[in-house]
Amino acid sequence: MKKITQSLIIATMVLAVVSCGKEDEKVEPVDSNIQQYVEVTRSADNGAKASSTYHMEFKKEGTWTIYQGDSPSTIDLSASVGQTSENSITLDGFNSDQRYYFAVVLNGAEISMVSETQLPFKGQPNFRDLGGIVTADGHKVRWGMIYRSGDLSKLTSSDVTYLGSLHLNTVIDFRSESEVALAPDKLPEGVQHLNIAIDDSLLDKQQIITWLQEGNAEVFDTILIYANRLFVTEYHDQFALFLQQLQQADGPIVFHCTQGKDRAGWATALFLSALGVDRETIIENYLASNDYLNSYIEKTIALINAAGMNGELIRPMLEVKREYLETALDLVDSEFGGMESYLKNQLGVDVDLLRQMYLE
Repeated sequence: MKKITQSLIIATMVLAVVSCGKEDEKVEPVDSNIQQYVEVTRSADNGAKASSTYHMEFKKEGTWTIYQGDSPSTIDLSASVGQTSENSITLDGFNSDQRYYFAVVLNGAEISMVSETQLPFKGQPNFRDLGGIVTADGHKVRWGMIYRSGDLSKLTSSDVTYLGSLHLNTVIDFRSESEVALAPDKLPEGVQHLNIAIDDSLLDKQQIITWLQEGNAEVFDTILIYANRLFVTEYHDQFALFLQQLQQADGPIVFHCTQGKDRAGWATALFLSALGVDRETIIENYLASNDYLNSYIEKTIALINAAGMNGELIRPMLEVKREYLETALDLVDSEFGGMESYLKNQLGVDVDLLRQMYLE
């Protein structure tokens, strides 16, 4: 069977969703980027597994009509699952072990596909779909194709079942061999695990304790700036291999490090840059880790305080800051002639191929 692209799916939606009335009064909704006005969330029931409830927030006024499917290619446009002119709607009755996708139609005139960005894993709060992100020229990243995350070692059995519903082909793990050995990913059967190791010695736990005991605020303020410089200058071979894997992918991929913010953050910046996403959007995606990891960050600081040390010293290392990523981006500009040159000449990226594979 030939592979169905999401662009073809959207075209099918456009033909299928029409207004009632006389033949010459039909209005066919056009494919649009209205997904950027829709926030889809799905929490975990009692912290155990994905909820049977979806919640949508709408940031643009109008009448929203929602259609649902269990994959981007199976959205049922014969009957809507909800309609509202309010700024939100809650939809219930979904299988907690399955991820769903939605077509949203605004005022019968515009249509787009949406789903949740943060997936509802109890054991990993920073697991995100990069789908729906808009490029500078108006294209958008396909849903359900590429995910970023922290490590998958703490997934519950329900998490693993839900992960299986994503039909992943490969997990790319940026952690060092020692990190992987201490906390191996929990994956559904048949998913390939590929370790592209990037050294984590800068974040050695015993060294961190020593810095905390010494009250060394300066090192915590600067360590991730230094790390991001190394991503560009010392680890281009590893990130080149990562992008080559994306070019050869035969199904959805998730890539991750430990918390999903630094090594995975730079990998995301490279990937989105190759697709033509503007710099500010890339930085916003990078900074979102602070929201997803907030509970972990505050608990870690509280534990350090309880141990008699100043936990606030470590906050700059637990969070991400604009200046961390900008350090790497600026270095690419100053030393390698800009991102386009860096991707093509240093990393050997086939930009056109990546765009064909991951954009609609």
